[in-house]
Formats: sequence, structure tokens, C-alpha cells
Amino acid sequence: MVKNLQRIGSFTWDRTVREYVNKLPLPDSAKSTFKKYLGYQMVMCVLDVVIDFSGTIEDGICAQIQKIGCPAWLADMVARALVGLLL
Repeated sequence: MVKNLQRIGSFTWDRTVREYVNKLPLPDSAKSTFKKYLGYQMVMCVLDVVIDFSGTIEDGICAQIQKIGCPAWLADMVARALVGLLL
């Protein structure tokens, strides 16, 4: 995911996010919030915290689910399902 974002670049990412968010049937305040939190810099910061630029987003989600007490086998399945649905 990080490699794909770096290849796309911040300008193109932000422009694409703006285009899609502007099409949503939401008030302007909600659109500006979406643009802020889906911007390139924010997404890269979140990915840096979650996966520390090593491993995959699935590994990061799986580790967090295990921290709340879920067994490893179930946390892995949940993480894969979340990534599959959201990405």
C-alpha cells in the first residue's frame, strides 16, 4: 500500500480524493473533513504508525486485534477480511 501511494504521489492522490469526495451527497463541512483525513500526508502518517513501513497493513491490524485479547487465528482472519472489504 505504501509503495503504491509513493508511486502515485501526493498531488495526484489529493486531486483524486478531492474529485471523489466532491461527488458525495454530503454537506460541505463533511466533505472538508473527508478531504482532510483522506489526504496524502494523513494517510501516510497513519500507515507509518500502523505498519511502521515494514510488514503489511494486515499485520498491523492483526497485532492490534490481538492486543485486545482476540486469539491469533481469529485476529488474522478478521484483519484479512477488513482489508479485503475496505481496500
